Amino acid sequence: MTHAITLVLVAACGRLGFDREGASSSTESGGAPNTIDAGAGTVDAPDDGMPTLVASSTNSMDGVSSLVITVPALATGDLVIAGVNMHERSGAVSAATDDAPIANTYVSARVPCRVGDTSTGQSNEIWYAVVTSPGATRIEFEFNDKVGGSIWILELAGMAITSPLDAAATTVLPPDAIANAPSVSISNAHELVFSIINLTTGNVSGIHAGNPFTALPRLEGDGAAFAFTSRIGSYGAAWDETSTSIACASTAAFRAL
Repeated sequence: MTHAITLVLVAACGRLGFDREGASSSTESGGAPNTIDAGAGTVDAPDDGMPTLVASSTNSMDGVSSLVITVPALATGDLVIAGVNMHERSGAVSAATDDAPIANTYVSARVPCRVGDTSTGQSNEIWYAVVTSPGATRIEFEFNDKVGGSIWILELAGMAITSPLDAAATTVLPPDAIANAPSVSISNAHELVFSIINLTTGNVSGIHAGNPFTALPRLEGDGAAFAFTSRIGSYGAAWDETSTSIACASTAAFRAL
C-alpha cells in the first residue's frame, strides 16, 4: 500500500491520556520523500513534575534493510523511545544509531515479539535512548534482513536519565475485536507507558473507548500509543480492530524525574 509518512510536533493530551491522534512527518531512507502531513502543537505535563512530550515522528517502508526517521533536533537529557514493527516473523533490529556529533546509545527494552508463519508473520521491538549528545535529526534502525518495517518515535523531556526503563512485557494476541497490549505494573506514580501492536493481517481502528492511552498515527494498519500516569497501577493500551488477526503486542514503562 502507499505509505504516508508523518512527523508531529506534538498534539497529545497530557493527562492519563485519552485517544487523540496526532500527525507527524519524515522521509524514508533510500528513496524519494513520501507524502508529508505536518501538524504542530504543544502538550503540557498532567501535573507539576510530570514529563512532557516534545515530538513524535514516524516512518514506514517495505522490503528495506534499514529505515531512517527524520526528527526535530534532539535535546540533551531528553528520552527517545522507539516502537519498531517488522514485516516478517524473522525480523529483528540489528543496530540503531543517529547523526549526533557523538552518536547516542540506543538500547533494547528486551521485549521482542514474533508471531505468524513465514508468509504472514510479523515481529516488533521497543528501543530507547537518553540523549547525551544533542542535535541529531536522523535516527536509523538497521534490520537483520530486507524485512521492512514501521517505526514510531517519541521524544520526551522530564524523564529519568539513569535507568529510565521501569518495566516491559510482550505477548501474542489471538484474533479479537479488542486487542489488549500487555499491561505492566509501574513502580512510580509519574511514568510514561508506551504500547505497540503488529497484526499479521488485521487492522486497528483506534484506541478502545475508556482506555487511558493517546494514539499515534496508524502505520500499515498497526498502532502505537502512550499514556502519562499519575498513580501506581498496571497500564497497557487497548485498540479496536476493524479486521481481526493474531498479533504481537508489547508495552514498556519509563520513569519520570
